[in-house]
Amino acid sequence: MLFDFFGTLVHYQPDRRELTYAVSHSRAVDLGYRGDHAAFVVDWDDASAELEAATATDHAEFSMTDAAHAFGRRAGLAFTDDDARELGSLFVTEWQRDVHPVADLAMFIEGLYDRFLLGIVSNTHDPAMVPTLLTEYGIVDRFDAIVLSVDHGFRKPHASIYRRALDAIRLPASEVTFVGDTLEPDYLAPRHAGMSAYLIGAPNTVVPEHRRLDSVLDLAERLGRGD
Repeated sequence: MLFDFFGTLVHYQPDRRELTYAVSHSRAVDLGYRGDHAAFVVDWDDASAELEAATATDHAEFSMTDAAHAFGRRAGLAFTDDDARELGSLFVTEWQRDVHPVADLAMFIEGLYDRFLLGIVSNTHDPAMVPTLLTEYGIVDRFDAIVLSVDHGFRKPHASIYRRALDAIRLPASEVTFVGDTLEPDYLAPRHAGMSAYLIGAPNTVVPEHRRLDSVLDLAERLGRGD
């Protein structure tokens, strides 16, 4: 069984502009940035949005270091790779303060652990964040594979990331179920790859009702019913 991470196993704030980044802004000022915190958040968000728009076509993933370089270019600054890496790491550390596990996540995963091989397939710009959070939640060793777009080089819904995950858990697609909260990367693309899938969120006419979940925690009941 493969899970998306953000929006599926954890709650998060998808709008970067709704959060604060005092430490990142302070470091950016040290590196020559002249704007206040509000301007910093807007400039970082705009720079990241440009990268996201570019990757929407080929699904090639970018890193937080890439995001920091893009921010620097937008601000008229040229960072060294070390400075960009540090700034990107500071930013993601502050961003992930607002990431929280769904209620009873550890109990839910423990309930599946003895029955299924478990894996995570997540789009992320930082290689450390997902494993770090899973370690904090005490469940990192319950996953047989953690496939991250920043490590793989391509993000969902690129077909190769699903093949990578299937290879990692050593199962054919026909024996794997994918669970996530976004239609194309977490339902349509896994189905195209040969997996079954469940979609979390509001009803969608593309997804049969018995394949929709209000929460990932509803999955246990669906599996018990054999849906």
